[in-house]
Amino acid sequence: MSDNPPAFPCVHDKHLQEGMTLRDWFAGQALTVTAKIPHQHGMSIVQVGSPMHPEKAASAAYRFADALLSEREKNHG
Repeated sequence: MSDNPPAFPCVHDKHLQEGMTLRDWFAGQALTVTAKIPHQHGMSIVQVGSPMHPEKAASAAYRFADALLSEREKNHG
């Protein structure tokens, strides 16, 4: 996965601040979806009546992010 640019680079006081990577941004976005409606995405992170498992949620979110980056690279190659 070579294409993982900064998600929100900006210049502050004449210094480039890259911020988080695109992978981190994608993972954060995926985490909100998987935590809210996991069964619609083929993931059983949150079961009704049981606690959320943070390690599983984080792992799944980064798998989504990696898939998004892979598709992005194919299309922007």
